[in-house]
Amino acid sequence: MPTTTVDARAATEAAVAGLQPPALWNFFAQLTQIPRPSKHETRVLQYLKDFADARQLSWRQDAVGNLVICRPGSGGGETAPGVVIQGHIDMVCEKDPALAHDFLADPLRLRREGDWLQATGTTLGADNGIGVAAALALLDLPPSAKLPPLECLFTVDEETGLTGAFQVSPDLVRGRTMLNLDTEDWGEVFIGCAGGGDTTLVLEVALQPPPASPPMSAYELTVGGLLGGHSGLNIAEGRGNAVQLLARALAAVERAAAAAPVEGGAAGVSGAGTAAGAAAEPGWRLVDASGGDKRNAIARDARAVILVSDARREAVAAAVCELQQQLAAEYGRLEGGLAVRLRRRGGSAEEPLAAQGQQGQGLQQQVVAPADVDRLLALLRGLPHGPLKFSHAVPGLVETSNNLASLKDGATLPPGEPGAGGPAHPASARRYVVTCTTRSSLTPALEATRDVIAGLARLAGCVALHRKPAYPGWQPDPTSPVLQMTLDAYKELTGSDAKVSAIHAGLECGILQQRFAGMDCVSFGPTIKGAHSPDERVQLSTVEPFWDLTLRLLQRLADVRQ
Repeated sequence: MPTTTVDARAATEAAVAGLQPPALWNFFAQLTQIPRPSKHETRVLQYLKDFADARQLSWRQDAVGNLVICRPGSGGGETAPGVVIQGHIDMVCEKDPALAHDFLADPLRLRREGDWLQATGTTLGADNGIGVAAALALLDLPPSAKLPPLECLFTVDEETGLTGAFQVSPDLVRGRTMLNLDTEDWGEVFIGCAGGGDTTLVLEVALQPPPASPPMSAYELTVGGLLGGHSGLNIAEGRGNAVQLLARALAAVERAAAAAPVEGGAAGVSGAGTAAGAAAEPGWRLVDASGGDKRNAIARDARAVILVSDARREAVAAAVCELQQQLAAEYGRLEGGLAVRLRRRGGSAEEPLAAQGQQGQGLQQQVVAPADVDRLLALLRGLPHGPLKFSHAVPGLVETSNNLASLKDGATLPPGEPGAGGPAHPASARRYVVTCTTRSSLTPALEATRDVIAGLARLAGCVALHRKPAYPGWQPDPTSPVLQMTLDAYKELTGSDAKVSAIHAGLECGILQQRFAGMDCVSFGPTIKGAHSPDERVQLSTVEPFWDLTLRLLQRLADVRQ
């Protein structure tokens, strides 16, 4: 076993030592050592099957990979109606840019900080690993435990499109009461969620050789240090979007490069040319740009490679510094780590830009045609991002939002992904792929927002638009029998009333209700912050009461008779 794996396991075991309940935490620790990105769940599925076989529990699996492990009722609950315990086994894989971590091979390294547990430099996978671990702990209880018959449903590929829920076999489970353990605010019981849909835009840009003159140097422009986070749960907090901020930074570079005085000439005008004079010389060019990663995460990092005229580098550097100050004023109280940086490629981070020489001369990179740069920046800056409307029925609930999730080169995407592949003539063109995730509690509002995105794509001259079918929201049912039992169990446990809520995020409940006719469900879980980002952490003091509530509720359900 590699040393890094041994070290990660030792750190993880130390991080969960002594936590309550022990079984839940031990199973969670084991899950963190099994790579389980979306669409790569083979190893964790085998782990679950081995778990079931070792305990002589029956299991069944459908064609898409969803797995159900069954436990007979016990302790007086043998004849109660079956209950489905549901969670997804995949996790969002995000890491700090400087960390060397392979999510397909490397285990996570956990650490405890006060009342919080998190991973070092990566997402923790508490979304939804805590729910899965709770299900395993339930299946592992002794035969004397008072429980109804359990069907623990482990779904696949939730994070990249709810694939498992959409394609679940309608006869995979028989129970018609479901506890979804995939929400992240202890003290709240959720009975509704937003629907959502992805839209992928493909913008083709022309490439051309860099200008022969004036002398230009290559620089890397980066936007980083942002919080990122869940594109539904955190969308209303005003967190910065690295892709849009990069577009803003590139626009600032363009203005500075056009307006800066050049040797032997006056200030230039962007887009204007003259027959003679240094003012007409190009001040900058875009080589490449990218940012963001997962469709359901707010973009944390973005970067561009640019060429800057040596005569204009001081003005460009000043513009980037000014933008950093402006963004600090806009986001500083929330985004304390926000950093916009311009560095010569291969140069020292500390070396002043004005002191860096003409190291970029002679570069052979292709650059994006200026007119297409304008189209790209207009698209990125014009696409909606953030909450677009709040609910009039539920105060404080985001009703409709959009997340500008990522900007990528289509040639770098895996085959089969929307927008994957390059242009017909890759030597002279590039295809940028822009992904947006739209959410809404109301399907017409969701589709109206996607219509706006499609209109912007047409205005920008996009060559393709991929509009995946939206998944449905989960419509609240305040008369739900399992809701009332959950509220009663919560009050019995804590002495206070739980808050009944809907959530601006995608849960599998709405889809599974459609696939399993007559399903009555609620969702609850411990407190998790920073989901879908390397800041993801679970609050330790909420996990034990979450477990106790699950047990109390199941004990009540064990007394139900049809």
